[in-house]
Amino acid sequence: MKKSLLVSTLAVAFCAIVALAGTHKVKKIMVDNIQKSTTVKSLKSLSKAGEAADETPNLQVLLEEDFSKFTAGSEATPDATDVADATTGYIADELTNTPGWSGDGVFQAGGCAYIGIVDEGTDNEDTGFLNTSTFDGSGNGGYIVVTFRARVAEEGATDAVEFVSIDEDDINESDPMSGVVDYKQVAITDQWAEYEVELKSGAANASIQLYAYQSPIYIDDIKVVQTVKIDVPAPEALAATNVTPTSFTANWSAVEGATSYMLTVFSFKTIKSDVEEATVTEGFDGIVATGKKDKFIDTENSKLPEGWTISVSDNGTSREIYASSGNYHSEKIALAFDATGDFIETPEAPAPIKKFSFWVKNQGAGAGSIITVSGFNGTEWIDLGKLNFADVDSNFADFVDLDIDDEGIVKLRLSYTKEVGNCAIDDVSYTYGGVYNIATLLLEDKTVEGTSFDVTGLTEGEQYYYYVCAVNNGNISGDSNIVAVGKGSVDNIAAGNAKIATTANGIEISLAEAAPVAVYSVDGKCLYNATSGALSHTVALNNHGVYFVKVGNKTTKVAR
Repeated sequence: MKKSLLVSTLAVAFCAIVALAGTHKVKKIMVDNIQKSTTVKSLKSLSKAGEAADETPNLQVLLEEDFSKFTAGSEATPDATDVADATTGYIADELTNTPGWSGDGVFQAGGCAYIGIVDEGTDNEDTGFLNTSTFDGSGNGGYIVVTFRARVAEEGATDAVEFVSIDEDDINESDPMSGVVDYKQVAITDQWAEYEVELKSGAANASIQLYAYQSPIYIDDIKVVQTVKIDVPAPEALAATNVTPTSFTANWSAVEGATSYMLTVFSFKTIKSDVEEATVTEGFDGIVATGKKDKFIDTENSKLPEGWTISVSDNGTSREIYASSGNYHSEKIALAFDATGDFIETPEAPAPIKKFSFWVKNQGAGAGSIITVSGFNGTEWIDLGKLNFADVDSNFADFVDLDIDDEGIVKLRLSYTKEVGNCAIDDVSYTYGGVYNIATLLLEDKTVEGTSFDVTGLTEGEQYYYYVCAVNNGNISGDSNIVAVGKGSVDNIAAGNAKIATTANGIEISLAEAAPVAVYSVDGKCLYNATSGALSHTVALNNHGVYFVKVGNKTTKVAR
């Protein structure tokens, strides 16, 4: 067979649809290196999942096909006639619930579809493919979920099914990469099972192409759904009541339509290190490629970073580095994670580490492939966060940032667990020393049905804070204002409308109209106070952490 299952190569080949014109047939064209932008930057946001998991979001069905009209043949003996037209690739409208399906090597199998082999016995032998009819996938930020049932036809065999998201309006017959928005693989076995895959669509005139890599397959019950987002307003957190040295009642306003709320209660401990704040960045630019397709490290001529442990050679053999343009961030090398067990470890810092950042590019990694960030506190390694490639775009290439709230972390490690594909790592940096704001969560996203909750188990004399989100059928509001409770409480803090941006040197505040401006540390200390009537304020801050920006009588929590 011409095409093989290459799930661990740099460029994962996948398919697009060529626009129909005249008698051109719908077909597959192999493409790679589709570039997409991304705004995902927070490791915590990537690893956090399952909020309000007990509630079902509103779902809109965009497309549904059960192949009930595929009555000819059976699973044991699929019909011998390819339902896709030999000239155009289109499938007769009377065979599907919605018109416009197409493909090649698609056969009826008694209520399901059998996708077989085309051009069998020739140099062009390949697996068949199936294209859905079009649908509007532009809602919910363009994300869709495809559910389906499938199995490999051959007993005991396994395979992977590629799902390709297409923007039909972006197809250009002269450009084989045009129209492709996203793609993901799903591993299947020879037993019927239900599967789910999330894809980026964003197109008002969207479609999906699917095919197996090497084997005939059966497929059934394809459904494309999209979450209908409900704009849930944030509640107002109200002053705490029943305050005692070890407990209080958190209160908030009701939000119309809210089915529950999520309460977070936390405290901060501020620690000042004897070591001045410093940031270390390693771009691995002292590494030299061997010249063998720029995949391997020339150990004799490379200058490895002092104190770092780099293990990208012992667990996999496909590559150790990326040295081609577009596959690194800073000139001219990125390390390659291509096997489970690959890792990078920082030197031990002279003071606890409080911030961590690294650049990563997805090189075909898919669901189940995970980067784990671990920290060493002098006694043991603990997990600080995970980046699951199921949660990012197929060509994600960006920085991932992590604020480290755990106390006493002096070394960090990035490690890779591989299910499929590789990734490139570059420009790893960490910040230590100075002032630390160590957060301690008492409650995180505690589900509450009413508009108050009794918080117990406080440490006497500690300053506590709380905020709340509203939940409506799986849709979650933004954070409310923050309320401070206990020793040294500042005023009830409400979310403001000022435009606030963090910078490398502090905070920039822009106002639509003049108002008093103040900035507080988490322990209530006033760091900046201005009543001049200016519309622009630059607040210089030496340390990273959480601050409260007060504009008039409104206050906003800011992390930098």
